[in-house]
Amino acid sequence: MIRVLIVDDEERQRNGLIRHVNWERYRMVITGEAESAQQALELAAENPPDLLITDIRLIGTDGLELSIMHIIIHPWLLSKTI
Repeated sequence: MIRVLIVDDEERQRNGLIRHVNWERYRMVITGEAESAQQALELAAENPPDLLITDIRLIGTDGLELSIMHIIIHPWLLSKTI
């Protein structure tokens, strides 16, 4: 299973994405959700995801910066920005 971490500062958006996608169909499992870049990095340190889905606009650090920090910490992960 592909481990997925969802990051969005809007709880409604996070919950909608988690609930409305049939993750098992794509052989994915949600391993965590975060409302900030800092929280996402802490969760990723405990349980590195295979896929990081993040909003671009976050409070504090934006999603692109978060992606870069995540790759620096976990360099074996492939980065794709869509």
